[in-house]
Amino acid sequence: ATVSVLYWFPHTMPPIATLLTACIGATLKGGQGIDAANGYVYLTANEGLFVIDVGDVENPAVVGAVLGSDPLDVVSEGDDVYAGLGGGLAVVDVTDKKTPGIVKNIAGDALGLLLDSGVLYARHATSISIFDVRNPAMPSSLCDIPLAPQAPNADTFEVRAFHVSISTLYICVY
Repeated sequence: ATVSVLYWFPHTMPPIATLLTACIGATLKGGQGIDAANGYVYLTANEGLFVIDVGDVENPAVVGAVLGSDPLDVVSEGDDVYAGLGGGLAVVDVTDKKTPGIVKNIAGDALGLLLDSGVLYARHATSISIFDVRNPAMPSSLCDIPLAPQAPNADTFEVRAFHVSISTLYICVY
């Protein structure tokens, strides 16, 4: 089987190699998740969540950070960033890009994150959790979808990928 991968970056974002080279100087290694909005890139790496100003695409600069272990995926909406940090899901206020702060921690890892119109989808190894985050300081759990096989002696399913489109959740399990 042949797999094709397309990398597309809008003209306002530097090539990923430039971005990571700039970040390595700021001790960022092992990038896990990346999201971009309004001239900033949010990157999870070995030491936590980093806010990178890409207003000058030739000279991206780390302007803020929230340190934490086990960084995973990251998504953003407005001044709110949702990141897998420290084995949990952190809601981070990035109103002041230089001093981002955790507003709320939600239990459970976040191997993958999607955000759609104030609804946050967190992918775990064997389930997907759905949260209402229209009020980021007080996210509420809408439901948890366990993904386990029906046979009593079978192994659990593993969520490999998921996508949301027009309020429909698509899940690929293995």
